[in-house]
Amino acid sequence: RNAVGVLGLVVVLFSIGAAWWDSLQWAKSNGYPSEYARYKFLWQLAIQRQIPDWVEINPGTFVMGCKKGRDDIDGYWCDADDSPHHTVRLTHKFALSKRPITRLQYAYYLWDSGIKPTASRVNDWLPADAPMRVTWQEAKTYAIWLNKKIGSAKKTIRLPTEAEWEYSA
Repeated sequence: RNAVGVLGLVVVLFSIGAAWWDSLQWAKSNGYPSEYARYKFLWQLAIQRQIPDWVEINPGTFVMGCKKGRDDIDGYWCDADDSPHHTVRLTHKFALSKRPITRLQYAYYLWDSGIKPTASRVNDWLPADAPMRVTWQEAKTYAIWLNKKIGSAKKTIRLPTEAEWEYSA
């Protein structure tokens, strides 16, 4: 009976060691800092998912666009595509991430999706809690993945419209 228990413990320890080794190799082969191996190890154990927290924004009315004399200060000026300012009414609630998507959250998405980061991203991973810079297409693909991960029939995760973004700011 003790031999079975010891053998089980050895198997568990070996599995943990193999998962840790796999995490180290994954970080190295994808150009991530070695600290990311720890995160992947926890992701594999489903201990620490990297999913953003949300804040719900109520509908409302606001003035969108740039107004000369109000917004063209401190070195900023009104561009043609920001004018004319106009009233916008948002009629439905929507939600945004409470904080910008971090480099670590984006790395989790890449890992979960099986996507290898591009070579241009190799030096772009620290600090892990800093906002991730992405293209519009990368942000859209992330939103699609997040929708599959945590979305529901009642709530669709998507990028905000320009009006929603300005209203929430």
